[in-house]
Amino acid sequence: PQSLSCQMDNTGNCGRTLTERDEFIYDEMITHIPMAVHSNVRDILVIGAGDGGVVRELIRYDDVRRIDLVEMDPMVLDACRKYLPSRTGVGKNERYSFYGYSGSVRTTE
Repeated sequence: PQSLSCQMDNTGNCGRTLTERDEFIYDEMITHIPMAVHSNVRDILVIGAGDGGVVRELIRYDDVRRIDLVEMDPMVLDACRKYLPSRTGVGKNERYSFYGYSGSVRTTE
């Protein structure tokens, strides 16, 4: 498979780079390790990770009843859907909701 890179900052410096070839490693570690440690997780709030990879992994857990993804800039999700479609493979799922505002707002609700 071809590797596609996306510069995650606008500084022009070498910043964090996202590649489709190895993205599963990041998404799996950030998702499955906490899920293995915490039993009976039912409702999940994901702050950031607007590319959808973490949500895609969380959807695999049948016991999870609700996943809220909060991304400060909805354009992150739009850009990933356009340029990195394999990462945003969540699709329609009644357990998943997207909110486009700061995560600090959501944690106070």
